[in-house]
Order: sequence, then C-alpha cells, then structure tokens
Amino acid sequence: AKPQWVGADGTVREMHGAVLLNKYRKTAAPAGLIWSSAADMAKYVTAEIADTSERHVAIQPITEKEGYGLGFAVGEGLWKLKTVHHGGGNFGFTSHLFFFPTKKVGAVILSNGPFSFHTAVVRRLAELWFPSA
Repeated sequence: AKPQWVGADGTVREMHGAVLLNKYRKTAAPAGLIWSSAADMAKYVTAEIADTSERHVAIQPITEKEGYGLGFAVGEGLWKLKTVHHGGGNFGFTSHLFFFPTKKVGAVILSNGPFSFHTAVVRRLAELWFPSA
C-alpha cells in the first residue's frame, strides 16, 4: 500500500515516503508515527494475546461498555466478548490492531483505505471465528 492524497483539482496522487518522513516527522511523530511491517505487527499481537497478566483493563471510561487503558480501548465488543483494540492513521495509511483475549485470537489490519474498511474486516473475521456466537 502507498499513501495517497487528493489534489485541489480532484485527482488522486501518490504521496512519497521521503516527503512524509522529512516534511511531517516533527509534527506526526507524537501521534504515533511508527514504521513497521505486517510480520512485526503480527508478532506483537501474538505477544499481546499470549499475555495472561490481566493488564488489559479500562481505566478511563469512554462509553458505558468501553474504556481506555494502557493505550488500548478495552470493553465488550462484538458478540459480547471482551475486545482490546487500537487504531490510527497518518498520510493515507490506516491501521487497526484488535484481539479477543478470552478467545486467544486477533489480527492487525493495515490499509490505505478508510476506517470503515477496518470495521467491516473486524466484523467479518469475528463472524468467521465465532459462527455460533
């Protein structure tokens, strides 16, 4: 995937990595400008799933069923299962990491599409993983 932007004339153009790094590094870095690979992110979510320390707890409420704690949104998500997730995006890239700790399954979604795409993927994966739930 390559980041894209829409010009003033409405045409979609590719945004080159060097432009991103040099022009926006100082302002975007505090928002989580993390450069990684799909393989590394898969290792990370695998480690989070394997963690049995019960550290995924909501400290700050967001809604009635969800809160925020240690960088993750934690709550009762799809199919009333405990869900832990975090997403973000910069410059034409979006990402979403999620997992269901009680079921020991999760995924990382990396795309250059909108966040609504991530929601659709999470729902479909949950339907496939938990067909009877």
